[in-house]
Amino acid sequence: MIGQTVLRSFFRLNSTSAGKVGQIIKCIQHPQADKLYVSQVQITPVDPESEGPASTVQICSGLKDYVALQDMQNRKVVVLANLPPSKLRGEKSQAMLLAGEKSDSETPGSSIVKLLNPPVDANLGDKLSFYPFYDESFPAKLKSSKWAPIQSCLKTNEKGQAVYVTETGEQYLLKKSPESEHGAFCDNLPNAIIR
Repeated sequence: MIGQTVLRSFFRLNSTSAGKVGQIIKCIQHPQADKLYVSQVQITPVDPESEGPASTVQICSGLKDYVALQDMQNRKVVVLANLPPSKLRGEKSQAMLLAGEKSDSETPGSSIVKLLNPPVDANLGDKLSFYPFYDESFPAKLKSSKWAPIQSCLKTNEKGQAVYVTETGEQYLLKKSPESEHGAFCDNLPNAIIR
């Protein structure tokens, strides 16, 4: 079983890391890759007091075969913002869009992929966590070697809500606060894996 330390390091809540509510402000076809999009995603709102700029990250995603370009524009998303930046076919990718994936029963060998929607009570820039896994004492960046075992425990439940599932079957909902009843979700995609 994945230790709570690893999961907590993944979802440490601070201004630069973990699950966050973002909004795609622009999405284009990757200029060097047929199956990739390049999106500009706002992950913090403009601060009205300081009038400071919003924080935006560039994300490359392999969603072109699953989500139409027009459906990527101006939509709210769940962003994994604490992975180290990488380059995909020459374009910088600073974070990752989380999505659900499930085998398509009508077309053998193909998959259905849908972006994860933020909880309905969450706003742009809100930090998300699988409560009660939360600890501010862990580093912001999640090493790639830690992501794979965590990702293997991320699913959508029978309602399509994003959950962390333990080896004993306990489920922890991805939400903005312990008190919230609303979780992140995939439209009409129950019992899927989350990538």
